Amino acid sequence: MNQATPQTNTTTIESQLRVLIVGAGIAGLTLAGLLTRRGLRPVVIEKLPEKEFNTSGYMIGLMPLGARVLTSLDLHKEYLRNSVEVREYSMYSGKGKQLNHFDTTSIFKYGSYQGISRPRLINVLLQACDRPRYGTTVTAIAEKEKETLVTFSDNSQETFDLVVIADGIHSPTRELAFGSTNHAYRQTGWAGWAWFVDMPKELANTYREYWAGHGFMGLYIVEDNKVGVFMGGPEKRLKKKGHLAIAREFERNIKGSDIDIAKLLKPLENKDDLYFWNFHDCRSQNWTTKRVVLLGDAADGFLPTAGIGASMAMDSAAALDDELSRADVEHLDFALRLYENRQKNRVERAQQNSRTLGNLMFFNNTPLAWIRNQILRFYTIDRFLSDIRKVMEGK
Repeated sequence: MNQATPQTNTTTIESQLRVLIVGAGIAGLTLAGLLTRRGLRPVVIEKLPEKEFNTSGYMIGLMPLGARVLTSLDLHKEYLRNSVEVREYSMYSGKGKQLNHFDTTSIFKYGSYQGISRPRLINVLLQACDRPRYGTTVTAIAEKEKETLVTFSDNSQETFDLVVIADGIHSPTRELAFGSTNHAYRQTGWAGWAWFVDMPKELANTYREYWAGHGFMGLYIVEDNKVGVFMGGPEKRLKKKGHLAIAREFERNIKGSDIDIAKLLKPLENKDDLYFWNFHDCRSQNWTTKRVVLLGDAADGFLPTAGIGASMAMDSAAALDDELSRADVEHLDFALRLYENRQKNRVERAQQNSRTLGNLMFFNNTPLAWIRNQILRFYTIDRFLSDIRKVMEGK
């Protein structure tokens, strides 16, 4: 990977800012790229060794709210080359009967909705900043009046003006700075598996979901010839039956589909090491101290139900960069408070929208799910994404 070429302005006070970003995920790399464009040299650390980093991941539907940040990094064209436009979204019952259909091109007024795999998006973002320090974690944070002393897993120590914690929903670094009572998880009792297969031609530019009484299956395009398949349901039931039995249920129940469901599920016959994804989110009470700030899922982690988590992480990274652009080293705490005041409510409103959709999806009762599915036939896209639409439009 080539090192990024910053647009340096050495006369500004902020160019002296020493920033540590913990976590080379979507939020951390977006912020690193934005800071680099302004002449800073943020240090990004990543817990995984380089050989294991970015070797697997899930599918992302990136909304213009997040994708527009890539314009600031001169990466928007590269992003479009590595993703595919999602023009349609269709909902089906667990029996394969269509419940509703939306034209996504009418939803987003200032950009397209794109499907992309997480590894591809990470590779795009890596082009905007220096190479992370792989295989490195934080073991201690000592916040002082004018700087923060950080101890790393190799026992080395460095001082920074700002520490950005962006190492995910299960962030171990978050507790070092904020303790164990600042955040809380919200469990749904649901979980599932995800994998990638060759895309059927019938799915071109389309997201498709099957909402059953004891399960859920989603088909999400991530590039021109690949689709991500998610299969989930109540966690206890999934663990008891196993992925092959659940797959056979969907195969038997989905009737009259124009897609060969059996072909999508066939790869599971040779897989016994699928990643089991527990569905829960996380919310932090406070995002900032004087010189430490939470970003992305480490601040508020999302359920995948509304597909907004990655977009909000990038939006938050842009908001933090914007506040830091007008700050000096002596008054970082003020910039961090402004960032939290500006962004926290936006994020939590979008998170609530994801929770509301989760309440609709996560049924464990077939008769009630049938009633739900009848109601879903009359839902509009504005009703599904009401809070998210307002957040995107700054309302």
